[in-house]
Amino acid sequence: MDKALNKFVFKEVVSKKETSVVTPWLVLIVDDEEDIHIMTKMALDSFTFSDNPLKLLHAYSG
Repeated sequence: MDKALNKFVFKEVVSKKETSVVTPWLVLIVDDEEDIHIMTKMALDSFTFSDNPLKLLHAYSG
């Protein structure tokens, strides 16, 4: 019986790292001109506030 148990290799239990949920800041961009949306996205693409990223929402009229 001891020889049979020696054939098994058990995987080491690794604790999961704490994963924090990052909630982005929602920013609504409202303008009729596509260029405003493009430039705003380019300017704020890598911007963070209080260690949270921005999520840009777009609204057009017309």
